[in-house]
Amino acid sequence: MLVYQKFQFIFMCLIRKKLADTGLLICGLVSVLWYWKIYDLGSIGEKIPEFFSLYLVVFILYVIAIFFIRFSSLKLKGRLTFILFFGLIYRLLLLPTTPTLSNDIYRYAWEGYLQTEEISPYQYSPNSKALFDYRNEFWPNVNNKDVPAIYPPMTQIVNALIFIGFRTIFGFKIAFLIIEGFLIITILSILKLRGQSLEKILIYVWNPLVIVEIAGSGHHDVLVVSFLLGALFLIEKRKILPSILFFSGAILSKFYPLIMILTFLKGLSIRYWAILVISLVTISLPYLSAGEKIFEGLKIYSQKWRFYGSLFPVISAQISSEAGTTFILMLLLFGLIVMFWFSRYCRLRQMFWLTGAIILFTPTLYPWYLIWIIPYLCFFHNPAWLLLSGLSMVSYEVLIDWKTLQVWQQDPLFLKLQYYPFYGFLLFGFILELFRKYQVNQNNTSNF
Repeated sequence: MLVYQKFQFIFMCLIRKKLADTGLLICGLVSVLWYWKIYDLGSIGEKIPEFFSLYLVVFILYVIAIFFIRFSSLKLKGRLTFILFFGLIYRLLLLPTTPTLSNDIYRYAWEGYLQTEEISPYQYSPNSKALFDYRNEFWPNVNNKDVPAIYPPMTQIVNALIFIGFRTIFGFKIAFLIIEGFLIITILSILKLRGQSLEKILIYVWNPLVIVEIAGSGHHDVLVVSFLLGALFLIEKRKILPSILFFSGAILSKFYPLIMILTFLKGLSIRYWAILVISLVTISLPYLSAGEKIFEGLKIYSQKWRFYGSLFPVISAQISSEAGTTFILMLLLFGLIVMFWFSRYCRLRQMFWLTGAIILFTPTLYPWYLIWIIPYLCFFHNPAWLLLSGLSMVSYEVLIDWKTLQVWQQDPLFLKLQYYPFYGFLLFGFILELFRKYQVNQNNTSNF
């Protein structure tokens, strides 16, 4: 009887693995077809309902693939090849598309171009009369022409280098995909360092939001994440000096890693704090001549940009004060940082939670901001954030009225559709974790 049960168990495992392999292949191939359909839409920003329906299918296939990869019978090398191959195909399908969901990439190219003309992008707004003679093919598509450069110095350096090397929007997309390649290698390296399954890279590589926002729209947020995870990997390998330099690059790619300084430098000697300051100043040197204007665009952004925020608009509506809301959320963020200072959680987990807090506290949450947190999902299982990466695309509903009526208006229904399921999953996961810990404690008590 025991032999029969063992045989039955082995038989069921084999069946499950064969089904998993078949399911993975179907998910991969059908996703290729659906990404082709997204490409075939042409101007995606003008066909939002069709885009929503196609995106929903690829996201469901993505979630199913995450389940199937756990039971695949392929060897590790085969699984990684399978994952990376299809991830590359998805990106190549969207690479030729014209960015219509967002035109940020035209500003990257414009600001890179200005620097090749020895003009600081912080000095003038694109609409400035001083730049009239420099208006090129990128200028008509540059957004917010009355606002000077917002992006920090490292991003500007990268913009200039990419413009020198490629001089086209397509070239900018290629450059960001190359940077993303380094990010994928970093994620795999951290997974290996932590002793986790390397096939978890599928969570990032096949994520539809990542593919649409980087390969499709050409967003550069992959730059900050690459620097940040690179810094985390290097510091875990005890290569402190290079990790500080990478962390400096992250701060000067997007400013949000400033919140993580205490967490990142915890336990390091004061000389590394000094090295961080020196590296930040050194990288910024080419732009310091602009003085306070370096922060002018960022100031306008923080005061006027409001888009699909989570907690910020809710609290603001309750207390009728954005300044008060900012104070409350900054206080909560500071409390979280202090808690981490005295905790024993690893840096990676602390960065994950801080990134999540920043995303939930910001008054402006464009879908591509979620690129900041998706790589962490390869290390920490969290269905809520995974779900939000799918639901966040509903925020593009604003483009329906914008493209037809030139009216930029958020629909409260879509706001609820984005966040209610997310917080529901987040709460459910929290309750499950408490229950699991309770059971562990009960078992330990019983064994004692």
